[in-house]
Amino acid sequence: MYHGKKISVAMATYNGATFIEKQLNSILTQTVVPDEIVISDDGSKDTTLEIVEKAQKAGGHQIIVITDNPRHGIGGNFEWAITHTTGDYIFICGQDDIWLPEKVEHVISSFLRYPNAEMICHELNLVDSNDIPIKNRTAYSIFRNLSDNIERCEKAERNQFLEAAISSPLISGTAICISSELVKKCMPIPVDSAEDQWLQFCAVADDKCYYLNEILTSHRMHDSASNSVGMKLHKRVRKVANKIRTASKDSGQLVKFSDAVINYLDTLPNNEQYESAYRTARRISDIGNIEIEAVKSGRIVGAYKLTKMYCTDLRYRRLGAPYFMIHLLNLLIYSKRKRFADLEGK
Repeated sequence: MYHGKKISVAMATYNGATFIEKQLNSILTQTVVPDEIVISDDGSKDTTLEIVEKAQKAGGHQIIVITDNPRHGIGGNFEWAITHTTGDYIFICGQDDIWLPEKVEHVISSFLRYPNAEMICHELNLVDSNDIPIKNRTAYSIFRNLSDNIERCEKAERNQFLEAAISSPLISGTAICISSELVKKCMPIPVDSAEDQWLQFCAVADDKCYYLNEILTSHRMHDSASNSVGMKLHKRVRKVANKIRTASKDSGQLVKFSDAVINYLDTLPNNEQYESAYRTARRISDIGNIEIEAVKSGRIVGAYKLTKMYCTDLRYRRLGAPYFMIHLLNLLIYSKRKRFADLEGK
């Protein structure tokens, strides 16, 4: 307990043996140690669970492991961990980062200063697989210019950030802590959706998201990381290219997420003021359906529609023209392959 508040950590693991010991050590040596660390494992094949068990025996008695998750994937794994926490505040935690010693203390102190807050985000720095800082790089955060004062917490105003939160994550999930009140409102996480984007959208939609301009986590970047923040150009291009096989699946995720966004907005009071947010969600749904149509038909007609979307949609403009073109080419290649396969099957 810290000032009468119970603190939880929700960690999702999968084959994280290389780095998880350092992550657990950084949590267990905080100036304010969390009351519980709930770890949801998604069927690790390496020694992840053995390392966790070793940490438990060494004194990490607040570590709780759950392995009977009915949903798979990153979002489902985090949801399973979050819903098993019992704290007033829940830190979202990756398996391969390193927490700076005062992270818990400073974030919870911000919650105590702003008791109405449902989410506190903070800044990150990037390190490589050897814990060496990546020079002149902090993790991408759309909040970065919100406050010029180090250690100052600022409210992320809904009108400024809501549409951006619908289009893509505002900051890495490992840089957020949420209240139990937000959990009650935003669970379950939409199927196949990124947990960080969904939680951030819900907190911003409720107008209860705050940003702490302080680096409190070293966010590790390596080839097996789940995102491409800080990756070198050729690795990012390769990662986008690998999406050829999952083009249709990714498009379906867009549609599901946008539908969940619309449903959540419908629950908010005076939701007629969010018409621009509704339009953004509907546009994302349209993009997903256009991509699905292009893959199913195997025809180039989808490319023209998608290119028109690029000119107006924040999600695609943030990709930048080069990455959008790679995405578009991948989609067309996949759709052509599917068309030829269908023709051969006739």
